[in-house]
Amino acid sequence: MGILNKISALIPRIITYLFYALFIITPFAMSSHTNEIFEFNKMLVIYDSVTLIIGLWLISIIITGRKVIIHRFFLLFLLFLVVLGISTLKSIDIHTSIFGYYGRFNGGLLSIFAYALLSFVFYNTFDQFKTHTLLFLSYCTSVIVTMWGMLSHFGFDLTCQLFAGNAFINCWSEQFNPQKRIFSTLGQPNWLAAYVVIHAFIGIYLLLKKSKYINLSTFLRSKRTLLYFISIALLVWALILTGSRSGELAFIFGFGVAVALYLHYIYRKKKPARFIFVGSVIGLVFITIFIVYRAATAPIDQNITDSLTIRTIVWEGAIKLADMYPLFGTGPETFGYAYYFTRPARHNLTSEWDFLYNKAHNEFLNQLATTGYVGFIAYLAIISGTFFLLHRVLQQSGKHDEQKLLITLTSAYLSILVTNFYGFSTTTIQLFFYLIPAMVLVLFRQDQEEPNVVKKKFLALRVATSLAVCVLTAFLLSRTVAYYKGDMLFKRGNEELAQNNYGSAVSLFEKALSYKEEHVYEDKLSSAYAYAALVTTTPADSQLSANLIDRSKQYLSLILKQSPKNILYWRTSAENYFIYYQLTHDENDLKQALFASDVIVELAPTDAKSFYNGAALYQYAYNETGNEKYRQNMMELVKKGLRLKPHYLELQQFVDEG
Repeated sequence: MGILNKISALIPRIITYLFYALFIITPFAMSSHTNEIFEFNKMLVIYDSVTLIIGLWLISIIITGRKVIIHRFFLLFLLFLVVLGISTLKSIDIHTSIFGYYGRFNGGLLSIFAYALLSFVFYNTFDQFKTHTLLFLSYCTSVIVTMWGMLSHFGFDLTCQLFAGNAFINCWSEQFNPQKRIFSTLGQPNWLAAYVVIHAFIGIYLLLKKSKYINLSTFLRSKRTLLYFISIALLVWALILTGSRSGELAFIFGFGVAVALYLHYIYRKKKPARFIFVGSVIGLVFITIFIVYRAATAPIDQNITDSLTIRTIVWEGAIKLADMYPLFGTGPETFGYAYYFTRPARHNLTSEWDFLYNKAHNEFLNQLATTGYVGFIAYLAIISGTFFLLHRVLQQSGKHDEQKLLITLTSAYLSILVTNFYGFSTTTIQLFFYLIPAMVLVLFRQDQEEPNVVKKKFLALRVATSLAVCVLTAFLLSRTVAYYKGDMLFKRGNEELAQNNYGSAVSLFEKALSYKEEHVYEDKLSSAYAYAALVTTTPADSQLSANLIDRSKQYLSLILKQSPKNILYWRTSAENYFIYYQLTHDENDLKQALFASDVIVELAPTDAKSFYNGAALYQYAYNETGNEKYRQNMMELVKKGLRLKPHYLELQQFVDEG
């Protein structure tokens, strides 16, 4: 009993430190050894943290018999999860809907379940002091992340130092040059901007917390507040260096709301000294806003379509997609495949005409398209519930510091909605989206701490159940480790495939699959087998080549059966069957390649590049067989493709050649 009592007393402390570590480590989680450097590693950190936190919390509940506190707000999370579950069952790609789009990972059913669990356990385990500490630690982390990114603006990059042993920015391609737009350890400028804006508001709260200033000179003599002031200025400067218009708009909008709410309470309490103090802060920020506005309206390359123009086109496609799948959408995180179904034809006339959009670049429309109107309403219910919660508690709060924090959380939450409106959620932002409501609930409740004493009743059963939880926790942790190993092997396999080392690629992809069953791995393995067969061209290798083709077809058949509307896999099918034909000269293989090409055009009726690829394949088939029908199909595809993109030179060549 003595040992169990010590364990039960220790567990809450461990859970607290795990939450602290989650907010400190996640922004820095990245690896050059994985296929996706940033988000994949952050997602795994979150999965591991959730696994440990939930496991420890369950053990604590089991051995102490403590009551689980359920606030009715969490019914909104439950409703959303139920809708996501139904949407996943009806998804055009169930695997993607569960685990997320490979390369983004965040947003699948599993990740949303993890965030919701974190929020629920946070509410059950944290108190006011711990929450304030968490915000402070997260703010300190954001300052370090900011300075990390700002160094790259001046040509010194710590990420390059870690990954390439070279502190200069030349480890990045010109497209991702951090001297133009910094992104630090977050991965993209817009993602860093969203993260920075949230913490700028937290910093302002820490600056104003328990302020006793009579005038501005007193404020300037305070080292503590001066330090906060400088760190906030760094965050705002970093925001400017991201070049993120959505981040800048989020800051302006959120700050405007914060000022309005704060001045309202200052005026009501008739504290003119603080009014002067806050007014001076406002003046400084408005100067910053002017600088931001000038940076945002700087000239851009005329050959590149403005990002907002492209976004409006993608948004149009997302709305049409929701109308096509109105109730539960195409399935969580399937936008990358489903967008082709309703892609507006004018997308072909932009500079990003052949880009793959795995998100709608608007979190709201992304939810609408992938989870339907039911999912969209459930998502809006969470947002509405959070604002209702913030408003109600703000009205009830009588302490000035509490009001400051509520206003801060309101502005931070608003900033998330603004950046999500022009982009999409990422791991670090989702943590705040799901935990801010829990923070509000924790901060303004009357904490009644229960003793962590082991219950003697059914003690043996409690211990046995706790051990079972330990085993399950260890198993789940091993699965995230396996996922990480599988992804590392997948990356190496892609590198070998790019260097035409097909045998090595096959071996690496097979090993990756042994760690994690993943359709993306199977897709690449099918291609690797096909290319491996292509290079075994001697008569002595004919049987080996046939075996490799069979293996390639097996994996190809598997992924198409499981994801019949995934255009990326149909592209693999067209390419692979074309390779098979090179080896077998079996017209059935050629027909299968043409069939795959036809399916691609059906799935993507407005994608000009699909029409070009189809025309090229039909031209080849005509040259091989002399079948006039193939030539007619080729010309039909050319005509349709040119209607979509009139100045498509490669398609025009088919017309010129007759």
